[in-house]
Amino acid sequence: MHVTGNSIEANCSSISWQQNSEKNAFPTFLQSSGYITSFAGKYLNDYGAPAVGGVAHVPRGYTNWQGLVGNSIYYDYTISNNGVAEHHGNVYPQDYLPLVILNKTLSFIDENANKGAPLFTYVSLPSCHGPHEAEPKYQTLFPDAKAPRTPAFNATVPNAHWLQAVKAVYPYDDNSAAFSDLVFRRRIQTLQTVDDIIEALVDKFTSLQQIDNTYFFYSADNGYHTGHFGFIYDKRQPWETDTHLPFIVRGPGVKKGTSIDAMTSMPDLAATILDVAGVAIPSEFDGTSVMPYLSAASASESTDEEKEGEDVATAAAAPRLMVLIEYTGEGGSDGGPCAPTLGQPIFCGRDGNYTLPPFFYGNPLCVCQDATNNTYTCLRYKSSQENYRYCKFVDDIGRREYVDYIADPYELKNIEASIPQARKDAMDARIAALRNCAGSKDCDSLLTATI
Repeated sequence: MHVTGNSIEANCSSISWQQNSEKNAFPTFLQSSGYITSFAGKYLNDYGAPAVGGVAHVPRGYTNWQGLVGNSIYYDYTISNNGVAEHHGNVYPQDYLPLVILNKTLSFIDENANKGAPLFTYVSLPSCHGPHEAEPKYQTLFPDAKAPRTPAFNATVPNAHWLQAVKAVYPYDDNSAAFSDLVFRRRIQTLQTVDDIIEALVDKFTSLQQIDNTYFFYSADNGYHTGHFGFIYDKRQPWETDTHLPFIVRGPGVKKGTSIDAMTSMPDLAATILDVAGVAIPSEFDGTSVMPYLSAASASESTDEEKEGEDVATAAAAPRLMVLIEYTGEGGSDGGPCAPTLGQPIFCGRDGNYTLPPFFYGNPLCVCQDATNNTYTCLRYKSSQENYRYCKFVDDIGRREYVDYIADPYELKNIEASIPQARKDAMDARIAALRNCAGSKDCDSLLTATI
């Protein structure tokens, strides 16, 4: 289904989406193959809205459903407990959402561990999404932590996308930097609970003597920038800070410390989970499993003695050279357009106070996070010879960006003007093909072919 944003209007969690894409998501295939499945936490921004079925709507594929209504939050929320509204207040620790998610997941595991069927648990934490509310015991940690001062911090990039010009109107000053630092500090404080939850889950499967028969997958839905190019914070740009995510796998056949240098994206996560579960990956899935990469890398790092008895691949899959990055711009943080067209007035939302510890009472800030025409499609390409990002922006001047990460790892130069037109035409053609491909066979042939 054509989803262009995280709202119902953009077809995310819409009735049409529920009736098509959602009912064919990977958990349905796990459940039909004998898995007992569970989801706990943040689902979609508009999940639970009355217009799309409210809390009574339970997505197919889940034996146990504990879905947060609405966007990320830590207190004062509602959960759909298998289709029934469950309200929580603001008392710590019983209402702190990450701990509620953990406790619900542990209860599910305990209730189903001895039923003779494999388990799948999806733990979807709000951490460290705004409002970045850490547990009280962590709110004083890292008092001197600051957003990374890389060369991109508050940098001005010649010939950059016009949205970056916002700081020419609202300069990134010391007050802005203080707020970026606070957001950075609150985020890492919030992530301490994530560490605790991972440890608790590992301990649980260890106590059940299933740790060596269990895969753990760890990832996130987006990256984040704090201070980069004069943006106070957010996640809606094609920069590495926003698009380069963790993808960590622990489990049978994956040797500790193994790493692979292959381009992967979210569709690959679904395919990988089905692969390790022994479930056939539907041909209509765009993603492919990363297990051939991991297995081959683990085998190559093992000694002959370690290889004995292991079921690992002996050769890596075809190298994935690129991924497609797409984004459709939304309004500014005040609910309206941030900069509707080039040269028009820039409107910004106001931010600046946190009323929960650690506090911030600086001057109000202009937080221009997005614009209605901050819409782009990018190729993120990496091979042994090349490492670049090429983007096409849908705006009133048809902007292009080309960043060479070998020469410019901090994305400080847009060298699109120096790229031969024939090369840009080839990249444009690949973008068009990837936007229209369907199914892993069709898409993967494009992702593994050089340009």
